[in-house]
Amino acid sequence: MTMQKMILISLILSLLSYSTGGAPIGLCYGRVANNLPPPSAVINLLKSNRISRIRLFNPDPDALTPFYGTGIELMIGVPNEILSTLSNGTISTSVQWLQSNIFSHVAPNQVRYLVVGNEVLLKQPYYMPYLLPAILNLYQALQTLGLGDMIKISSAHAAPILSTSYPPSSGAFDPTLGPVLFPLLRFLRDTGSPLMVNIYPFFSYIDNSQYVSLDYALFRSTTIEVDQNQ
Repeated sequence: MTMQKMILISLILSLLSYSTGGAPIGLCYGRVANNLPPPSAVINLLKSNRISRIRLFNPDPDALTPFYGTGIELMIGVPNEILSTLSNGTISTSVQWLQSNIFSHVAPNQVRYLVVGNEVLLKQPYYMPYLLPAILNLYQALQTLGLGDMIKISSAHAAPILSTSYPPSSGAFDPTLGPVLFPLLRFLRDTGSPLMVNIYPFFSYIDNSQYVSLDYALFRSTTIEVDQNQ
C-alpha cells in the first residue's frame, strides 16, 4: 500500500472516530469507484458514527433518494456540465432543474448547500463564463420557491486560488482570477454564504513532511500553529 493511501485511510478513520460534540462532522460521498456499498449501507455507517452532513458531488437519484427522511443534511453539487444550460436559461429553467433533479428526490429542508461547479476557475476554465450567471439564476430560483433563506449557494474551488497561502497573514487570491472570483466573493458576502475550498492536508504532509507533521495532517496536533506576522 502506498504512503498516500495510508495517509488517506488514516484521515478517514480519524474523522470517523472524532467526537462531534463541538460541531457536526461531514464527509464527501464520492461514487466514482468499484465495489461501492449500496447507499442504504452508507447511511447506516454514517448514523452509527454520528455523521450528520454529507456532500454529494452531483444529484444522482440513486444516491440522493435514500437520504430522504434520514435527517442527514446534504450539500449537493451542481455539475460543471450543466452550468451553461443554467447560465443561458431563464429563472424558470433553474426552478425546473431544481425540482426535477433535487426536490423530487429529497425534501428541501434536508438541503443545506448547493455547490455550483467544482474547481471551475483553475481546472475547468471553459466553464468560467457560466459560473456566476448560473449561481445567480439558481439563487433567484430558490427565492421563487421560498427557499432562499434555507439553502445557501456557493462554489467549490481548488486551493491554488490562493496564490500565496503561507503564512496566513500573507494570504492572497490569484489576481488573474479576479474578474470572476471577486464578483463571486461579493455574492457570497451579500447572501451570507460560505467560501468553499477543497483542501487536502495529507498532501501537505506528503510534499513537506520535514515541516508538516502527520498529527497536524490528521487534525491530531497538540501544538498550536502561530503566524508570527498576525
